[in-house]
Amino acid sequence: MLSQSPEIQILLRAVENKFNFRTRTTSDFECLSEAIYNSRNTHISPSTLKRLWGYVKYRYVPRESTLDILANYVGFSSYTVFCEKNGAIMESASLFISNKQLDSLCLESGTVIAVCWDPDRYVEFEKITDLCYRVAVSKNSKLKAGDNCCISSFIDGHSLLVTNIIRDDVKLKAYIAGKQKGIRIIEVRGKNHE
Repeated sequence: MLSQSPEIQILLRAVENKFNFRTRTTSDFECLSEAIYNSRNTHISPSTLKRLWGYVKYRYVPRESTLDILANYVGFSSYTVFCEKNGAIMESASLFISNKQLDSLCLESGTVIAVCWDPDRYVEFEKITDLCYRVAVSKNSKLKAGDNCCISSFIDGHSLLVTNIIRDDVKLKAYIAGKQKGIRIIEVRGKNHE
C-alpha cells in the first residue's frame, strides 16, 4: 500500500479481510473489482484499485466516492462513518491482529513453515526447538539455507522479525522479511498441520 493516511490503510486492510485475499496481482484486482460489483452493484475499476493499493507507481489521491464504495463494501454507509467507527484504532499506534498467525511455542519440532513476500522472496523455516528454526529453503532472500535463527511468531500480512541469525558460526544482525507489505504464510507442514 502507498504511504497514505492511517484511515485509508485500515480501510484497505478491511477490504482485503472481507475479500479474504491479499491483492498481489493484476487478476487479484480484477477479482476484487468484480466482488465489489457483485456485492454492492457499484463499479470500481481494477485500475483505480491498483492505484489505491500502490500496485502501480502513480501519485493518487482517491475520491471520496471511491472510499465510500470501499467502506460500503465492508459494511459501512460511508467512508466518514467508517472513520468514526474505527477512530479508536486510528488514534492508536497499537492494534489487535486478526490475521492468520502461528505462535512458535505452539508448533512441534520438525514443523516447516513456508512464507513468501514481495517482490519474489520465498523461504521455508524448519522448527528445531522453542523459538529456534533452520532455514531449509531460500529463494531470492538474504536468508540462506542452513542459517539458524529465532522467530517468535508468523503473522500473515505483517513483517517477520528474524533474530539471532547464525551463519557459518557467525552471528548476524536481526532481519525483517516483508517490511513493506508483510509476509504471506503459504504452507505449514507437520504432525498437526497436514
